[in-house]
Amino acid sequence: CTFFSKYLNIKTLRLKENKGPGVARQYGLENTHGKYIVFLDSDDELFSENSISELYDEIIIEDYDIAFAKMYQEQYDIVSYHEECLHGKMYKRSFIEKNNINFNTLSYHEDNAFNKLCLCSTDKIIYVDKIVYKYNHRESSITNTTSGIDSMNSFIESMTWLYQKIENLEKINYGYASKTIASILHYCYFSYISFPQTYEYIINELSFLKKKYIEYINYITPEDEFLIYNSFQINHIPEISFNEFLNKIK
Repeated sequence: CTFFSKYLNIKTLRLKENKGPGVARQYGLENTHGKYIVFLDSDDELFSENSISELYDEIIIEDYDIAFAKMYQEQYDIVSYHEECLHGKMYKRSFIEKNNINFNTLSYHEDNAFNKLCLCSTDKIIYVDKIVYKYNHRESSITNTTSGIDSMNSFIESMTWLYQKIENLEKINYGYASKTIASILHYCYFSYISFPQTYEYIINELSFLKKKYIEYINYITPEDEFLIYNSFQINHIPEISFNEFLNKIK
């Protein structure tokens, strides 16, 4: 940033203390004024010198709200679209401000909730068949040092926050919102049946999310639910079915 500030209009913002990524990203949103927004984590890289322009050239075609491109994960040699993070995307600022989209203050899954909130708020999304982001695995990152229980607690809290925010949206992408709530509860289900003693407590934490699942169930096709179920890998026959898991949630 210091080098490129000689040639480009770069503004550096610093927080007085470390309050986590959600607070930092929200501070950046509130103190910048560019028409479009891209997030780059400090331990990652843009895939090429053209990454920003490749997103920009696509988002302006029909004034899309989000340009959604591919991410390369070097550790696993995987190239994919990734809906759980901010990586490889460009957002239109006016769309974010119009829908009052913001980050929560949690230290984990706050990016997941933000991006899902964006995708639930619009159908004006362009999927770009290019790699624009390189995700670098770092052993000491928050993702890799957070315990399973802390991660699950943060996940449930972030997803609860997400669907509380969705309730106040002017326009809802019901197709995406319904598949998302189904995916959230299936993730909790597979965590529960894989480690029942560890995650028994989540039965008491999922009442609100179960309510939202029931509310959106008419928008979920059987094909979508089948694909969501089969996206989770499990090597044994579950002791209880997904519906039995839902029935345990009061």
